[in-house]
Amino acid sequence: MPFELSIAMNNNNTIAQNVLQEETNHHRHIADVAHPHQHDILSGRGKYVNHHEGNQYFRSIVKLLKPEYVMANRSDKPLFANLIIKIVNELQPPGRFLMKDETNNVWSDVGMKKALDKTRQALREDAKNIEEEIKEGKLKIQTV
Repeated sequence: MPFELSIAMNNNNTIAQNVLQEETNHHRHIADVAHPHQHDILSGRGKYVNHHEGNQYFRSIVKLLKPEYVMANRSDKPLFANLIIKIVNELQPPGRFLMKDETNNVWSDVGMKKALDKTRQALREDAKNIEEEIKEGKLKIQTV
């Protein structure tokens, strides 16, 4: 389990609330991004979104944390989404969660709620199969 996450789980309420508040304060509304950079997470469908470097990195973080997320207590699960968003936001340059506005062909920040929704959904995808693989011993939980 990543160090930050294990600390958050040990001091569940205060750390989780601080991370969420910090991320809410840190996540600023950004409009009119003409060209997303390599750390941005793009919402939408298609080859461009799927192959974007930021989305590939995002999926790799989700894949790394998903086994622990699946086996975590329900009260600890929000910490995983917050941690992933924090990791993305702390990249240099900071990653942003963006959606393309097709009317004017620019990207806009989706805001914290949609970033959390996207991250939680990514963590939930295929959760039952992963849980079965863990219980059958086919997949190990990697803790640090």
